[in-house]
Amino acid sequence: MFSNKVKTKKPAKVGDEAADVMTNQMLGYVYRFFWLINLIVIIIVFVVAYLFFLRPQYLNIVSNAKVNRAADSYLEQLMYYKQLLELKQVYLKIDQTDREKINSIVSVANEKNELFREFQYIIFSKGMTTVSIEPVEMDDNFVPPALSINSRGGNLLASRRSIKTTIKIADANYTNLLDMLKVLELNQRIMDVSKINYDPAKHTAELEVLTYKQR
Repeated sequence: MFSNKVKTKKPAKVGDEAADVMTNQMLGYVYRFFWLINLIVIIIVFVVAYLFFLRPQYLNIVSNAKVNRAADSYLEQLMYYKQLLELKQVYLKIDQTDREKINSIVSVANEKNELFREFQYIIFSKGMTTVSIEPVEMDDNFVPPALSINSRGGNLLASRRSIKTTIKIADANYTNLLDMLKVLELNQRIMDVSKINYDPAKHTAELEVLTYKQR
């Protein structure tokens, strides 16, 4: 004989149902705030990228810029020092007798006691070479041609003595010579160019310049 047995369902565990409910709630929160989570992740990625990649690169660029500025300043000072050395070599090439003449004639009371050194510098700065500088002190009867008739014999000549300086230049050309004369024009109070001889074939020039000193 067959027995009639009633099949019954096993009761669900309370813990499993609670876990399912919690999981569904969490999925709901994730779905609802998905955009906020993405935003937070993006912010974190940007912060990490800045701290570990962008910021070191920026600091490296700034550091390189400072190094480049320091290098440019060093090169500028080096070029200036090189020019001073070249100028010194030009000065040393001038005959010692000429230097002694200059030092003996130009007194400390002169209005511009560095005048002849400036001659050398101006010539050198215009790309030319100083061959010689020969100063000759004029006597009391010499009248500078640059002075007007009304001023001759006045107080100016009574307190000054003229020095005629012959300057011989090599490696001269018309443009550089003209630039040099423009520079000398700025010093007309203390000098007058009385004579110019220029030989374009030989690239040489000879100037006579009058300067003045205390009697």
